[in-house]
Amino acid sequence: CPRPKLISSSPHPPPPHLPLQRQQVYSNSGRRMQAFNEFDFRRRVDIALTTVRQIVHRTRCPVYAADAQHSYSDKFVLSNLLVRLALGSTFQALSVLGISEEEFATLLEWSKDKTVSLRLKAEEKCKFVKETVREQESATRTETAGHIGAKTFGSSTKTVTRITEYVWKFEGSYQLLAFRGVGASEADQIAIRGREYTREIVTGAKTNPRHDHRVHPNVDVDISWLLQHVSAADGGVSFEIARADPSCRTPRRNKEVDAALQHMGKLSRWAREVWGFMQRELFRTAQLGLGQTDRETRLDVNSINPEGVFVPVAPLFIIKEQGGGGEHGAGDGPGELAFKPTDISAFIAEQHRSLTEKIAKVAATLPAHPGALITGSEAHVAICVQHVTDIVTQLSESVGYVEHMLRQQLYAAIGKEISSEDFAAFKRFHNRKLFREDAQPVAFSYAVRRSELHSPEGMVAIEEKSGGSMEGGLFEPVFTHVRGGRGSKPMKFNINAATAVRFNGERFVHAWLMTAFSGQTPSEVQLTAQARQLSSFIVLIGRVVSADTFEPKYGMIVQNKDDFRIPLNLTTIPTAKEFKEAIDSMSPEQQRFAKAWRAMQLESTLFAVCVVQIKPLLERVLNLPPESLSKEIKLTQDLTELFIKYQIPADLLTAGTIETAPAPPTEDGFEVVAGASAVDKVAEVKGHVAAMRELIDEEKKKQITDAAQTAVFDAYESGMVPQTMSETYDDPFGNVLQTASVQEFQPTLMSMPVMSAPAAKSRRSAPGGAVFKAMFGGISKSAAPAPQRESMVAPPPPPPPGGGPPSAAPVRMAAPAAPPMPAQMQQKQQQQAAPQVQQVEKKPDTSKPVERLVGVEESSAGEGVADVPDYTKLPAQLDKRLEELDTSNAVRPTIIAAGETWTKKAMASLMSKAPTTTILEEEGLREEKSKAFELLDALTRSGALIVEEAALHVVIGATHTFDKGLVDTVVQDNVNPVVQVERSSLIMASSIMQTPAAQLIKGEHLERVKALTPALFPVEALMDLQN
Repeated sequence: CPRPKLISSSPHPPPPHLPLQRQQVYSNSGRRMQAFNEFDFRRRVDIALTTVRQIVHRTRCPVYAADAQHSYSDKFVLSNLLVRLALGSTFQALSVLGISEEEFATLLEWSKDKTVSLRLKAEEKCKFVKETVREQESATRTETAGHIGAKTFGSSTKTVTRITEYVWKFEGSYQLLAFRGVGASEADQIAIRGREYTREIVTGAKTNPRHDHRVHPNVDVDISWLLQHVSAADGGVSFEIARADPSCRTPRRNKEVDAALQHMGKLSRWAREVWGFMQRELFRTAQLGLGQTDRETRLDVNSINPEGVFVPVAPLFIIKEQGGGGEHGAGDGPGELAFKPTDISAFIAEQHRSLTEKIAKVAATLPAHPGALITGSEAHVAICVQHVTDIVTQLSESVGYVEHMLRQQLYAAIGKEISSEDFAAFKRFHNRKLFREDAQPVAFSYAVRRSELHSPEGMVAIEEKSGGSMEGGLFEPVFTHVRGGRGSKPMKFNINAATAVRFNGERFVHAWLMTAFSGQTPSEVQLTAQARQLSSFIVLIGRVVSADTFEPKYGMIVQNKDDFRIPLNLTTIPTAKEFKEAIDSMSPEQQRFAKAWRAMQLESTLFAVCVVQIKPLLERVLNLPPESLSKEIKLTQDLTELFIKYQIPADLLTAGTIETAPAPPTEDGFEVVAGASAVDKVAEVKGHVAAMRELIDEEKKKQITDAAQTAVFDAYESGMVPQTMSETYDDPFGNVLQTASVQEFQPTLMSMPVMSAPAAKSRRSAPGGAVFKAMFGGISKSAAPAPQRESMVAPPPPPPPGGGPPSAAPVRMAAPAAPPMPAQMQQKQQQQAAPQVQQVEKKPDTSKPVERLVGVEESSAGEGVADVPDYTKLPAQLDKRLEELDTSNAVRPTIIAAGETWTKKAMASLMSKAPTTTILEEEGLREEKSKAFELLDALTRSGALIVEEAALHVVIGATHTFDKGLVDTVVQDNVNPVVQVERSSLIMASSIMQTPAAQLIKGEHLERVKALTPALFPVEALMDLQN
């Protein structure tokens, strides 16, 4: 016979790193049965294999099932054989235990209409008999010798110990019996084996070593299922797996094998309880109060075991030797490799012989007198029940071995151990093959740009870690089914209680199907927002709460190579069928509450991301033509800073005025003042920005000067600075400032005492200077003479291009000269021959009640335009479709929510080499959202302007969950997860894209998918497709 090996029928050997040394064996209910230890299992099977080879004819060679070329049907034949062998050998063990053939026939008759059970009942008593005192001499003697003259005398002594002993009478009994129903009468009971025993126990303390009187709880086991599989005709066992039953999955995973393991497992637990009773109550009691010469103290309790007893349950096939040369072949069809009935009878006979022989050998070493606690009867019971336990263990591991073969064959066919990450990659591959070009899932990674002709401002993506949560995994975009287009009517969102911003633009609905296998580490998912250098946009994260309302929870401005990483938390809710089953027995009020809560949960699955472009909004709010700010990077950043940091109203920076009687719009929808060009308008806005920056700088300098004067005044008031002190300092902006001389404050200082000479020498370290340095950092002194106070009156700023009133009134502050205009702008102004923009202030016309801002477009919504789709209805519609078409009931709606700990990488400056990483939590997120909302408030004039350049991405998620791991789903459940996920993808894609599934699939796959999932293809849709 060939040497056993793991798998010989597979084209490739299993990978060396997949020994599967220990594997848990589960029933279909998920309950753990018995651990499969391959090494221990093979050791026991090798012992059985040796005996089997001795029993069968020499031309027939028994081998491991994996070592014989066989079919899938042969695995079912093997499972049937294993259970039959287990049942036959169990009945043989019970027969040896003490059930005769007549009694066994009675049990079979009882099992037709009643349950039949086995029971262990036991009782014990322990009473005090007497107290005895005995003397025990010590083993040593002390001798004393002396001399008186020539006479010698001596003495010897011994120590005698008085020992008080207490004698107890211990009586007990146990009985194994079979009974019908509840065993109410003796007619319903059959005694199998039992014994009464009595003995004395001697203790050194008057404490009962056992119990005064104790009735042990009965230990019962129902064996009706075993008896029902005994054939009434010939007394043999009958067992067959119903392969036609839809619940039958594999040779291991079916109702029949599960039932066998369940009932045999109960019998095994009962046998262990009986063996435990023997060990606790008899074997240990036998050691109490016995002398060293007592025979029972010399008993080797460990020898009372079933070692050497033949267990015929083994996953073996029979092959025939050919030509005497050691070659072997398979049978001609299913079942040809299995053992014959004559072989099974021979195996059972050998089991009976080896079991009775073992009992006789052990009983010969035990005392036979009635007073002994451990006799041949106890050894008989102990060996039989341990043998039953071995039979059940071998059955559980043998059917587990059949499943183990399937697992190893799958590994050998694929060449590696596959994981959930491998399945995700395969799913993308399969979708490319399955769906048509216009229906394939696309990566959720979108560039933020005005049009295809413009470079992207950045990107927004939802990414998943490809390597699970292990360190070193890469984040890759998730794939979704998408339906999108430009919105017909504006939606809105609130940035505060009084301001609602309306927005139009592109809108996308994404159907994202995830997969989750049992034991899989949850994937890390994140939303990524990245901006390019010198670019910026706004990202809002929230949910769609109604047909026209987006509710942002978070917001941020992404600019200048910012990189935001926002973790996404995924939470699944029950499927529609699970929900209905859960509330089926609730009261009407409880059901209404549960349904209302589920409606809220379903709408919570609408995760939304809104991307708002900043430059188009700046152009609209400043009344500039489109794309006029495309290359005005410095101006764009200055405007953003003015809006966010200083909250300057947009009206102060707009090119143009508020018109009550607007001129006709141009082709692009913008209105312009007659004669103005794009360059003129940009120059005008630059002038407003320069004036505003100048005003802000002057306010900064005034604050510095006021702070310096306050510090000096406080120092003089405290009497620590000389009256003639007058020094100059350089402020942080490089402007020369001078502290006011003492004479200017003379009326205030008239009553102040003059400092002494020592104090005057230390004026450099006066407290006033310390206060100034503490407020403004390092300050250098200057020897330049103090300027006159008249020089602190700043000249008026130059008028804007084209004339007009000055933009700001004179400020009595020391201010720097206006910065020169850039050479590029001067060249542009010199080349302009067109007339300049004329700003004419008009009084409002009270006869026209409605004012309109120049450059503001009307809403694109109007008569004859379709309403905005109600995204909040999508979850309920998808939930209903899944309930109707998802036969596996495994697709659960998934709530997607942004986490509360973000990571932001930002460049400190344009020339920075490495970004600075910041962790944003509650306070940081609130600050980012505040900045984004303040900028939106300025760019929309508090909601007066409609945001036309916004992209809304609505993501509805669902997770196809599997109760087991990927390989266990294939091997144990006999389920192809590819087909399961394929059906779920088609349900979601057809629901989101509002297209029949038949129009989403490539033609070469239509018939296959239709055969596997016919419910997805209504007859009408197929007829239309064929036509």
